[in-house]
Amino acid sequence: MAEMKKCFSFQNGFDYEEFKDMCNSFKKVKLHSKMKSDLLLTDYIFCLAMRRISIDKRSILKRLAASVFDFQVRSSVIGTGKIAFIFTGNQYMRPDYLQCVENTATQARNSTLFLIDRKSTKLSIRNIIKLPFIFIWANRLNAIVRDRWISLDMAVSVFRSVNQANFFINAIKKFRCEKVVTFCDQWSIDNALTQLAITQNYPTATLQHGNGNEIFAGFCSNYYLANSMLSKINAIQCGISEKQIVVVGPMKYAGFQFEYEKTNVLSKIGIVFDGLDNFKNNLAMLKSAHQVAEHLELKCYIRFHPSNKREEYAKYLSDTDVICDDLKEFEMIPDFYITYISTMYTDMLFKKRISFRYATQEPNMFTSLTDTTFSNADELEAVVINARENYAACLEWQKATKQEIFGADEGVNQYQKFFKVWGES
Repeated sequence: MAEMKKCFSFQNGFDYEEFKDMCNSFKKVKLHSKMKSDLLLTDYIFCLAMRRISIDKRSILKRLAASVFDFQVRSSVIGTGKIAFIFTGNQYMRPDYLQCVENTATQARNSTLFLIDRKSTKLSIRNIIKLPFIFIWANRLNAIVRDRWISLDMAVSVFRSVNQANFFINAIKKFRCEKVVTFCDQWSIDNALTQLAITQNYPTATLQHGNGNEIFAGFCSNYYLANSMLSKINAIQCGISEKQIVVVGPMKYAGFQFEYEKTNVLSKIGIVFDGLDNFKNNLAMLKSAHQVAEHLELKCYIRFHPSNKREEYAKYLSDTDVICDDLKEFEMIPDFYITYISTMYTDMLFKKRISFRYATQEPNMFTSLTDTTFSNADELEAVVINARENYAACLEWQKATKQEIFGADEGVNQYQKFFKVWGES
């Protein structure tokens, strides 16, 4: 009990092995005959540990009541539609995620895209009949959790995920798809779907969502489509077999070709904030950028992470700062970018946009790179001045970092290459 409470209280920087051990503690709990409970619960445990879900009684009862409904599934077919691409996220809150999946699906050229519409639900008689399973599962979970409300909420999460996964399986069969690709097989519905698909002999693959290690605790697909060599190394360190990893690059840029800007006029700086748990580092980057902007007459453009609480940053913003909510606009306007551990660092390098990384004493997946970094305003100013005065050398360094991250196959569409071979196998 003490160990469980300790794990559930984690916020930022929890040890991956401890997190995985907590998930593993559910291995022996039987919730569904065809699925591994420790994998099914990974997403819920992570969200609970990071305090991303409300566990007050009222919220839990609302989710229990909602479990008698299923989200409706929409579909679109490209070519023969043999490869099913699944998106279970909220397309209204994160349309950028959906755009990534849509772009990736077009690379297969023989795909069917399925997504749930979170604004459209339907009452399910089947779910009503099966409702007692929630309480049976909650009782089994409580033997470990020792908190009846959390156990109930866990059971509800599993119940809803399994039901929605079955909904997808039926749709996949109806459209006669032969293979399944999920956006993130750690997500509860994706995880349940992947496990069900494997039991029914569907080959599976999952795309890369984020850079966090926690996604690997729930990994259950046949293939992991990593966005960089760094992600591959990270996955191997977390126990994923190298044979299961294919480096394909950022999904939202699959199929696109980019060129470096020919001008060395670096007058607009793009500041990329990390998520909710990196306020301190976001603020340090912002302060450095403001100081350099004042000295070098730069204009600051800020991209908030969707999880940031903007009111916390309000008093630190300058009157001249420009907030960019439109991602496409943000990727075009600044002349160069500064980031911490955001995936936008590798995205911008892939897109051949000048990018510099904020480095701290804390190790992360980028630490091993021989890239251009800064840790304070003076260092950032020196980096910018050097880039202006030695632009050709700056571009060569950027190219070298890009190759270090993505490999040397410049111009090869790795997604098309993978889906062509996989689709024909």
